[in-house]
Amino acid sequence: MLKARRGNYHKYQEPGNPLVPEPTSPLYAPEASRFNTDAAAEIREQKLQAHQLQQKLFEEKRQKAVASEQQRWQQMEEERRREEARMQQVREAGIRGKQNKSSEHFNIISLSYHPTKEGKQLQYKDEVVRYRAQMRSQNLFNKSHSVSHNIITGEARYNPMPLPPAPAPPQ
Repeated sequence: MLKARRGNYHKYQEPGNPLVPEPTSPLYAPEASRFNTDAAAEIREQKLQAHQLQQKLFEEKRQKAVASEQQRWQQMEEERRREEARMQQVREAGIRGKQNKSSEHFNIISLSYHPTKEGKQLQYKDEVVRYRAQMRSQNLFNKSHSVSHNIITGEARYNPMPLPPAPAPPQ
């Protein structure tokens, strides 16, 4: 009766069989799969597919790690080559050998002065320090003894350390 209605208000569409779901519906299953009774094999197949996907992801991750490690080793090798080239250049220039001088201008093992200008200057400074120490000693002796003899016994008193000559500056 609805099929026969006219009047341009409504166009009739056939609803189809209400007991058969639409192919786009989640309830729809083709006839061939409706009677598939091997559910364990289907579950096993799903597990195998999930395992294969996981193994594929692991292999991709492994390949990325291998590539990254190879790149890291190449960078380290390139760094080593650059360092070796730099050291070879330094060896050829001879700069480092000149920088291997001691900051002190004497041999710290034998305590002898180096025969350089700086070594002679250091020796002069050390001799000046010793000379000034002996001058202080002489000054203290003279200040503590106002006379040149022992006032009780009358014996002559001699300075126990005579003053050495002043050191000469290096040329």
